[in-house]
Amino acid sequence: MAKRQMIVQEGNTESDTGQEKKKQLDMFSEDMFAENYSSPSSVQKISSRAQENPNLTDNWDDAEGYYRVRIGEVLDTRYTVYGYTGQGVFSNVVRARDMARGNQDVAVKIIRNNEVMHRTGLKELEMLRRLNDADPDDKFHCLRLFRHFFHKQHLCLVFEPLSMN
Repeated sequence: MAKRQMIVQEGNTESDTGQEKKKQLDMFSEDMFAENYSSPSSVQKISSRAQENPNLTDNWDDAEGYYRVRIGEVLDTRYTVYGYTGQGVFSNVVRARDMARGNQDVAVKIIRNNEVMHRTGLKELEMLRRLNDADPDDKFHCLRLFRHFFHKQHLCLVFEPLSMN
């Protein structure tokens, strides 16, 4: 029964045969950024399919189905989140900049991830489309819906940014 024993001394890894010598990172050394140690040669990238895996909803939703927003996150490859506005019964709302429109400020309403809220969000989307189509010149000052998209199984509605008054 031959066991290989590893002996670690001063940052060197040696096998009992002496054939294999390799410098390892010593985080306590004077020059931890020196090029004479081994390091992982490549960084694994997570594929978009792995990020969108519906079995991983706990990673981006809380227990009630609200999306966990992160400042700096990019939604739909065009909206950069820079602030959190609030949360209601049906959704949470974030402030973002639309990179496709010259960093125009928008409000993104992220509908909760459950069947009832999703259906309600689709009804809201249809009503807002009807209102906006009936008033293309914005004479009646109804809320302007710019567009919608889906992000990690959440319906997202993009609106003009409004403030409290």
